[in-house]
Amino acid sequence: MALRIWSYDMQVFEGSRLKEMHGANLNQIEGKLIFHAHSLEKGLSHSNFRYGFGIQALSELAMTLEEYVRQGFDRNRDAYVNAMSVVHEYVGAHEGAGYDISYLDEILGDFVEEARNCERHIGGVARVDLHSRATLHNGDFRKLFSARCSIREYANSAVDLERVERAIDQSMKAPSVCNRQSARVKILTDHRVIVDLLEIQNGFKGYDPPPNLLLVTSETGSFLSSTERNQGFIDGGLYVMSLILHLEYEGLATCLLNAMFDVSQDKAVRRLLRLPASEQIVVLVAVGNHTESVLVPQSFRWPGAQITQVIA
Repeated sequence: MALRIWSYDMQVFEGSRLKEMHGANLNQIEGKLIFHAHSLEKGLSHSNFRYGFGIQALSELAMTLEEYVRQGFDRNRDAYVNAMSVVHEYVGAHEGAGYDISYLDEILGDFVEEARNCERHIGGVARVDLHSRATLHNGDFRKLFSARCSIREYANSAVDLERVERAIDQSMKAPSVCNRQSARVKILTDHRVIVDLLEIQNGFKGYDPPPNLLLVTSETGSFLSSTERNQGFIDGGLYVMSLILHLEYEGLATCLLNAMFDVSQDKAVRRLLRLPASEQIVVLVAVGNHTESVLVPQSFRWPGAQITQVIA
């Protein structure tokens, strides 16, 4: 039965994911637009700004935009406007410094001028100020939730681990299947171990290592049958959402780092941390103290109506 279920999962996934750009559907194309635009946003927010960055992301974005237009999709949809908005900010950041961006004409063609004229600035960067966040723990959950964002650059100071442990403890209220509480957390404080783990993860390049790194896993021994094959990720995801909100409440800056590991990466992490085979790796969380001020990607969000379907 288990083999049949896993085979079914693989067929569904392989039948839905984006393989080739030509002929891709709207969901696939918009996902790729958002992916590459966000890559550029991260470069735009970097404190050590590198002029001329993102050639690969720009090239991939250009091919995706071309397919979007070729298929006649609406240029007023948010994913498309977001891409234009990010390119608009890319152009402005470079031209404002007098940097030659003639290379964009070759990569993006007519999209450069379209981006210049973009009037909806839903993508790009925003500034996070430490003092403006001081009141986030005053009982307004909407303000806390709305203000929380991924921060990749931290103050050069030690994190108070009591605050991290308090957040971990409070997050145990997160729901889990049949209250089995499969989530597990490793707090990494050793600089060398953090560096080694981030080298395996390969998604934090260009930034100084965070003071602390959390690894959230799920204990598969908590589950009973193959029908619960995805429950570790569900319970771990619910737990980590609670965790980063509690860390925000504690005044700490965080960034979720994906753990979409292939076999060699998974084994390398397990060797490095002596991780039991029964613990399913879910996600990494970079944790540090806030700087006085930092730029972050705007990371536009769909309105709720965009993803909602009422079934009567």
